[in-house]
Amino acid sequence: MTTATLPHHVLGHDLKAFCEARGIMFTAYSPIGSGRLIADPVIGKIAAACGKSPAQIMLRWHLQRGNIALPRSSDPGRIVENIDILDFSLGEADIAHINALDSDDGRMMNPSWVKSWS
Repeated sequence: MTTATLPHHVLGHDLKAFCEARGIMFTAYSPIGSGRLIADPVIGKIAAACGKSPAQIMLRWHLQRGNIALPRSSDPGRIVENIDILDFSLGEADIAHINALDSDDGRMMNPSWVKSWS
């Protein structure tokens, strides 16, 4: 299996489209993040409206995009919370609001760096 990874602070819309066009599975390591996205008021507002945590909103967003999301935690409560994302879905407006948070800050890779990908 071929995969591409995504840092949690970059939503990677262009990279995801690039990978999908080539049959590459998109993997998000630390998909919940611990910085900007998890604390973003947009995520918090969606979480409150859904009765879920910001972490659950980010994991559900990944799931609905078809990403492989690999959250990590040693806290049993958070592990249970991370799994509890199948009883709700995000609406199109919620997804659009999350998608609008995309940023190139901290991008860890760029497809143009690899000549054979062009």
